[in-house]
Amino acid sequence: MADTNNRLTDTTIKNAAKRDERYMLSDGRGLFLVVHPTGSKTWLCATRIRGCTTPVKITLGSYPALGLAAARRRRDAARTAAEEGKRLPGPRAPLRAETASEATTVGQAWDEYVTVRLSPDCRASTIAEHKRVFDQQIGPARGTDGRALRDRDIKSIVKGDLLQIVDDAGERGPAARNKCVAVLTSFLGKWAHEDRGYIANPPTAGIRQKRASKERRNRNRRVLADPEITTFWSACDAIDSDGQSSIRFGAMFKLLLLTGCRRNEIAGIPDSEIDLNAKVWTLPGERTKNGHPLKVHLTGTELAILKGIPRIDGCDYVFGEAGETCAFSFSKAKARLDKVMKPKRPFRLHDLRRTFRTGIGRLGVLEEIAERCINHLPDELVDTYDTGEYDTPMAQAWEKWDRHVRKIVAAKSA
Repeated sequence: MADTNNRLTDTTIKNAAKRDERYMLSDGRGLFLVVHPTGSKTWLCATRIRGCTTPVKITLGSYPALGLAAARRRRDAARTAAEEGKRLPGPRAPLRAETASEATTVGQAWDEYVTVRLSPDCRASTIAEHKRVFDQQIGPARGTDGRALRDRDIKSIVKGDLLQIVDDAGERGPAARNKCVAVLTSFLGKWAHEDRGYIANPPTAGIRQKRASKERRNRNRRVLADPEITTFWSACDAIDSDGQSSIRFGAMFKLLLLTGCRRNEIAGIPDSEIDLNAKVWTLPGERTKNGHPLKVHLTGTELAILKGIPRIDGCDYVFGEAGETCAFSFSKAKARLDKVMKPKRPFRLHDLRRTFRTGIGRLGVLEEIAERCINHLPDELVDTYDTGEYDTPMAQAWEKWDRHVRKIVAAKSA
């Protein structure tokens, strides 16, 4: 029995207590929160496939891993797919009796996975990366029968089929192998097995990402020392004046260090997110890794950098038209930076974010404030506290780091 009086709220969902029997709360338009006797909660979408009279029930995911807003997006994506006649089987109400001729291929399941799972919740860059891995490594891989994986019945896929794909990816390096394993696990291990019931036994069982070596882990914890920051700053000025690119990568890299934000968050800044008068950059949740918005205080140095970037008429993005998709040649720009900087130890652009976080911690910024400055916030706290009360201490943290960077850069120049 479903309660259908009002749309759900986060408070209603959190307060939904378990009962002796399973019950459902309706959010409207076919979306239900199922509360189980154990206390666990799952999202269910009820809809109809075009041309079929039997309703289909689709399990969208579990709460709180899948929040209310995300569940609504998945519901909308599932309903759109259903209206287009795509097969979306539910664990309790199959679309139709499945025969050998109607067997779902890996390629068909992948298209559904992209539509229902990736498109509503993931950034365009994440979707593109998943598609690249599938199109280049997973889909074309051939098994013992000589057929491409994408053309085979998804129920016929076994672990042995995937091991060769993973091994081939491993020949290109540990990062390529781990990315391949991540896509396989998400698609076949979790979604096709747990969420859709396509596969009784997940073929990805036992296939895990490889842990980085001690040397690589140490490299991944790289933090630039103060003398390196001064050299980095000068190198940024150098690559912006060498005439090799119209894009101000030096300015972009400086902002990475000063704000602690991620590469694509900086590279994809549109004018609409920046309020120069209020000295605030409002980063929406759609562009952050964790989906939470972030209000970044802009210091005097950051404002000067932003104002000094040449603009393109009719372009809404600070760093040019490529900002819409963040399709920049970061690796080439980083190579130019390294050539000028000549670092004693290699570092990645992400290490600038780590340098910021470590730096403000050393300057006495409280851990809670420092974590909020890099948008690290536990989901259970997002809706519990008034985030507005942190604006001032966060702004003070960015200003403190700005003064520190300006001080060491000025000392080098003196």
